[in-house]
Amino acid sequence: MKMYMISLGCAKNQVDSEMIVGFMQQDKENVLIDNPADADLLMVNTCAFIESAREEAINTILDLASYKKKDSKLVVLGCLSQRYKDELIAELPEVDLFISIKDYDKIAELLNGLFNKTIFSSTAHL
Repeated sequence: MKMYMISLGCAKNQVDSEMIVGFMQQDKENVLIDNPADADLLMVNTCAFIESAREEAINTILDLASYKKKDSKLVVLGCLSQRYKDELIAELPEVDLFISIKDYDKIAELLNGLFNKTIFSSTAHL
């Protein structure tokens, strides 16, 4: 699977993004790419600390949504999902899955469910 990840906000988000990508790459068929137009899985790790960070996150989500293909998925992770999940589900139908920080330990299960097949091994460790 071709994955594209963008990380917004603090250094912790960058570390979380690197850990998530590393976890996914434990399966050698999953590769991180630089071009969102070629991705099967588009991910944005968001910040929601201040208003400008929330605006940047929403703009980035909408930008990534423009790259979605028929079978690709858009996943939003991080603080924005943690704090505003219900509102985001209602306002951003372009997003296929919102993953809160507290659910990072279930990421394999959530992504496998999203794609309706085993893509990420649940025996891999985040």
